[in-house]
Formats: sequence, structure tokens, C-alpha cells
Amino acid sequence: MDHRHGLPRRPRAPPPSICREDVWAAALWGSMVYVSSAWLVSKCLTPVAVRQDLASWESFRRRHRWRIFGFGLGPALVLQARPVLGLALLGWLHLAAAGLMADLHAADGRAAPCKLGPPA
Repeated sequence: MDHRHGLPRRPRAPPPSICREDVWAAALWGSMVYVSSAWLVSKCLTPVAVRQDLASWESFRRRHRWRIFGFGLGPALVLQARPVLGLALLGWLHLAAAGLMADLHAADGRAAPCKLGPPA
């Protein structure tokens, strides 16, 4: 008994264990999110990709793969959680992808960064 409160002691639960299946499930989910995010953005950037040769496009994608992933992460999660909302936002995603492309070119030193919004 717990002498301070007069109540019986509850047994402590053992610490949660991480089983191998949980690790594999998390790794699979993470890889699916990465692939779906990168695929979604690459499809939005297709108009740019078809105007470049394959080697320069692959080099561009490799240099900016984490920016492309980060940009597509939100829309990819929305498409998985709420597909109808994701489809409604696809037009916005294409517009934002154009801004992303301008920013990526600016990071390469090719152009000024894109500033979306009303003119100043």
C-alpha cells in the first residue's frame, strides 16, 4: 500500500518496446511519403523537364532533391489524408511549383528569386 495516500500501489507498466514490424512500417511509410512528394513535384515541373536534355534535368533534380521533397511534402500529405481537398488544391500547386522553379534557378545563380504576391 502507498502509505502517503492509503491507496494500493498500481504496478508499473513495462516500458514500450519497439518491435521490428513497427520499424519496418515506419521506414515503409517514410519512403512512400518521400517518393510521393518527389513524384508530385516532378509532375508539376514536367513543362520545364521536357525542355531540357535528360542529363541536365537529372543533375538539376539531384542538386535540389531536398528542396523538391520539402516543397511537395505538404501537398503529398494532404493528398493522402484528404484526397478531395488535395485535388482541389492542384491548381495552386502548379502555380506554386512555378515559383519554386524560379527560386531553384536563383539558387543556381541563373535568375532573380521569385516573389509571389502583388507588385510593390
